[in-house]
Amino acid sequence: MSAAIRAPMNWGALVNIILLAASLRAAVVSFGPAAQRIGEDLDLSSTALGLLGSLPVIAFGLVAGFVDRPVRWFGFDRLSIFSLIALALGLVTRLLPDAWAMWLGTAVIGLGIGVLNVLAPAFVKRDFPTRTSAITGVYSSVIAGAAGISIALVTPLTNAFDGNWRIALTASLPVVLLAILLQSIRYFRDRSPGNATAEPVPVKVDKSATARVWRSPLAWAVTMFMGMQSLIFYAFMTWVPSMEMAAGFSEAQASLHLTIGQFLGIIATLITNTAMQRLQDQRIISVGLGFLGAVPILGMIFWPAFFPLWTPFMGLVMTAFLGVALALIGERAGSTVEAASLSGMAQSVGYILAAVGPVLLGGLFDLTGSWVPALWCLIAMFMVISAAGLVAGQNRTISNE
Repeated sequence: MSAAIRAPMNWGALVNIILLAASLRAAVVSFGPAAQRIGEDLDLSSTALGLLGSLPVIAFGLVAGFVDRPVRWFGFDRLSIFSLIALALGLVTRLLPDAWAMWLGTAVIGLGIGVLNVLAPAFVKRDFPTRTSAITGVYSSVIAGAAGISIALVTPLTNAFDGNWRIALTASLPVVLLAILLQSIRYFRDRSPGNATAEPVPVKVDKSATARVWRSPLAWAVTMFMGMQSLIFYAFMTWVPSMEMAAGFSEAQASLHLTIGQFLGIIATLITNTAMQRLQDQRIISVGLGFLGAVPILGMIFWPAFFPLWTPFMGLVMTAFLGVALALIGERAGSTVEAASLSGMAQSVGYILAAVGPVLLGGLFDLTGSWVPALWCLIAMFMVISAAGLVAGQNRTISNE
């Protein structure tokens, strides 16, 4: 909303947010560059491969609506540690050679990240109440950077290990283990006897706030915005390497284009989230991004020879979209508890909606033998997200709706 009131920076909390962000997408986006190899090795159709790519997103949606109860039991901080451990176990499980391990490990990864997705906006609201959009921009930029590095590593790691894509999909494990270590150190340090700097952990869930969120048109607009940007992101990240290879580019080139897009997205996210922090009304950003996102998709349809331009452009827009969606959760919530409730709603409904994306695009390709219908479908999705942004970007909160 308005410009942040100057307050001392909570550096320990910022490091926690950065490590958390670095753990949240790498295990998922690394799937796209390896999708064709995975499909061939596991003998999967495009639709089944799309379902495997959607599995973490399905888990995100299923778990997000039930996070409030474990929060009451364990608190935000302990629950985040347990979720990071689940993420690490899922990554290790995918190293096993059997097909069931790939499915099971991917599902466990989705469950772990699904809980962390809900907790992260509440952490930002709790630890940085006057810098919500700005810190969300940092958080989203780290997500993009970690995702870009993960994508870039898939092909060289797979080639280095004689085509073993399972090792490439587990490259983010050291980061997750570091996040577990530092999150645990901070948790036990803050709760040690005599530590006057420790902040109380809000574990009491206001059921009236939860009910208010689910009845709010503003909350539903934020949810639709979150869901559509996630649908576009996971559908595109799953299939754009295959689209590029169909247009004559190599797997390595497709991975490079995706990586460039993720890193360009860091700059875009910092700019858009800084602007959101300064603007009273954020509709110009939330609506404008939807129309901007249609540009590279039209380019892919009519000028596919320029995929090296369109894919990074699309990566830039999608990364900025994530930062805006996460910031809208914090900005439209009036308190930490309301932020947790809105985060749970937006990510539960939103990610279940998003899970349709990879399956839908894969199914359209199976039916038509062309990626063009799938790309037109993405353009329609951008128009829907612009409509949602027209409501979600308004300068108000759910509490005073």
